[in-house]
Order: sequence, then C-alpha cells, then structure tokens
Amino acid sequence: MSKIAVAFAKAKERTGNTMTPFTPSSPAELASVQNPQLRQAAKTRLFWIVLLTFASLGTAFVIWDRLRPAESSVRHMPQPAAAVASSAAPAVLPAVADSTQLSQPVAPRAATQSAINSLIITAVLPGEIPRLMHKGRIIPVGQPITDDLVFTGIRDGLLVFTDARGATYVRRY
Repeated sequence: MSKIAVAFAKAKERTGNTMTPFTPSSPAELASVQNPQLRQAAKTRLFWIVLLTFASLGTAFVIWDRLRPAESSVRHMPQPAAAVASSAAPAVLPAVADSTQLSQPVAPRAATQSAINSLIITAVLPGEIPRLMHKGRIIPVGQPITDDLVFTGIRDGLLVFTDARGATYVRRY
C-alpha cells in the first residue's frame, strides 16, 4: 500500500472523512467550517489575496504614471533661442556678410556620434509625444539627455538628437 493510501486510511480512522482538508473558497464555506485552524487558514489566504491585489494595482499605477508624459513638459516646451530673443527687448544683431552662412548645417562630431551610439536606451515610445527611456528615466522630446545633448524626436525609425551647437545626430533603435 502506498504512503498516500496509508495517510488517507489514518485520516478516515481519525475523522471519518477521506477528503483532504482544503481551505474554503467562499465566505459561505468559511462560515460552515467547524475547525478553527481551517477557519484561520482561510482568513489568512483571503488576507494575502487582498494584499497582493492591491500591491499589483499599485504597481500598475506607478508604471502607468511613469510612462505617461509629464504635463509640465507638454505645456512648457523650451522655446528656441530666437523666440526668447524676440520676446525680450529688441537686440542689435551683428551684420552678416553672406546670408547663406546661416542656412548651412553644423557638421556633427565623431566623438558625439560615438557617445550617442553608446547610450543605453532601454525603451522607445513613439506616439503623439515621442519618449525614450535612458538609465531608468523617461525623456520626452525636447528634454536633455546629457549636458549638451537633447532628444529631438523620431524620424523614419531613427532617434534624432541635437547638440548645443545645433548639429543633428541620428541613431537606429
């Protein structure tokens, strides 16, 4: 005879019942339980179910809150330097000899490009307001990643960055 069969036989001799003592699954069953140890086990199980439910809901809320864009970054996007200068008192601009100089793009630096390629970006969240996750921090468009590097957006499956000089860098994600 197996050990399980022996255990059931002993339980039947002791209690007259061969059913395993599972805890009740509903409050109605809990009220009908005569054994105080089973009643306490059922209460403990119910406590843990409620506690884990609230913990998982709280965790889901925290994750949702971290992934949605911050309202302050949406409302107060940094203004370009030209807009700030135009809103202040009129300033005297230096004369430019050739107007084509202003439209030429700034050449990117190889060191900055290699630094961008070495950034550890764990998530890219395209959408109305593109965001990326770098070192556990969610960075929306227009926010700096480092001291002189700003996340500009997503274009054609590439992340676009701009440095302080105005040079544009791209990286595949």
